[in-house]
Amino acid sequence: MVKVVIPQLIQNGKVVRPSLDAQIASDSVAQRLKVSKGALIQMVTPGGAADKAGLLPTRRGLSGIILGDVIQAVNGRPVNSGGDLLVALDSLTVGDTAKLQLVRSTDQGLQELELSVVLGKDK
Repeated sequence: MVKVVIPQLIQNGKVVRPSLDAQIASDSVAQRLKVSKGALIQMVTPGGAADKAGLLPTRRGLSGIILGDVIQAVNGRPVNSGGDLLVALDSLTVGDTAKLQLVRSTDQGLQELELSVVLGKDK
């Protein structure tokens, strides 16, 4: 981590972290919504990395809350919680393309997907 942080501090005066431009639900919120494994997308920034990749946020529908996408792996690295997602993203840099394995709630049930996302800069 030092090898990544020090050059960023010298070049930018601060640490620049990669981002999905999405808000991840806290683990306690995810558990209340019956998500036991993965990082639940709560909100995506319009025009941001997650939005461009097609990630879906948690939203309200006629039948109640519709879960957003649940990220379960980044580049093959398992994601069991929001904290795991942050650790996985910290191993990458802004502009990298990450392969996300996720589970999406659909009218036909749960669907496993793989999406690629070009990581933006954490704001």
